[in-house]
Amino acid sequence: MNSFTKSHRTNINLIWALSLVALFFSLLNVSASITHADEVETFITIDGKGWGHGVGMSQYGAYGRALNGDTSAEILEFYYPSTTLTASESLPDDLRVHLFSGEGATVMTSGEVEIINGEGITIATLIDPVSITIMGSSQPISIQLPDGTNLCEQEVDDEMIDLCETAPISMSLTEGEPVQTNVISQFTNIGTSGNSYQWGTLTIRERTFSGGGIFVTIEDLPIDKYLYGLAEVPASWPNAALEAQAIAGRSYATAKVNSRRSNSSWSLPWDLYSTVNDQHYSGYTYESGYQSETG
Repeated sequence: MNSFTKSHRTNINLIWALSLVALFFSLLNVSASITHADEVETFITIDGKGWGHGVGMSQYGAYGRALNGDTSAEILEFYYPSTTLTASESLPDDLRVHLFSGEGATVMTSGEVEIINGEGITIATLIDPVSITIMGSSQPISIQLPDGTNLCEQEVDDEMIDLCETAPISMSLTEGEPVQTNVISQFTNIGTSGNSYQWGTLTIRERTFSGGGIFVTIEDLPIDKYLYGLAEVPASWPNAALEAQAIAGRSYATAKVNSRRSNSSWSLPWDLYSTVNDQHYSGYTYESGYQSETG
C-alpha cells in the first residue's frame, strides 16, 4: 500500500514537472510572438506615379498644412529648409510666356483691340467683340474676319500689300477686356487652349520649324500679373496655401527667366512655358475663377 502510494505520488510529481516545463516553453513562445507582433516597420513603400517632379513644395502638402493652421511662412520653411524669405533685387521687369503652338488660332475679343505688325504699323483696330482667325501654315500669317476678309491684305497707294509679312503680329491687351484664344490643329500637347488673357501683349509669330504654323505668346507681362493667372492650385484653397504657392511661383519664375536670358544657347522668343514644363499659367481664366471664389 505504501509502495503504491509512493509510486503514485512520484508519477503525479513527474506529471506536474512536465506540465510546468511545457507551460514554461509555451509562455516563452507566447512572449516571443508578442514581441514579434510589437515590432513595427519604420518605413513603407508606395508604388505609383503622378505629374509632380518631387522637388520643392507639395501643393497638397501645403493645402493640408494650411488647413492645420500653418502660415505661408511656416509652410515654406518646412518645404524649403535653411532658406529665408526676402525681397529679391533680381525680379524681371516683365515675362514672355509661351501659350501654344499650332496651325493657327482663333481669338475672340471682348473690347477694343489694336492689331500691329512688326514695324509698328496698325493693321486694324477692332471696336466690337469679334472672332478672328489667324493662320500661318505654309503661308504668311493671315488674319481673317468671320466674313472671310483678310485684314493683312490692304490697298496702299493703289497697290495691294501684305501688312502681316513683317512679324510679329501683336495685340495689346486691356484690363477688363480679355481675349479668348483657341488653338487650331495643335501640333503638340505642349500648350493651352481655350483660355482668356487680359494682361500684357498677345503676340503671334510664324513657326519656321517643326512643320510651320504659328506660336502664340504673351509678352510685356508684369511678374505679379503673371502670378494672378498661375493655376497651380485651386483658387478655393486656404489663403496660406495660396500665399505659399505665389511666393514659390514667383521664386521659380525669377530663377528660370534670369537663367534662360543669360544662357546664350536659349534662342526661343519666350521665357516660360504655360504648362507643367514650367508652371501652369491660364491667365484670366484662372484669375476670374479666383475672383468668384473670393467675392
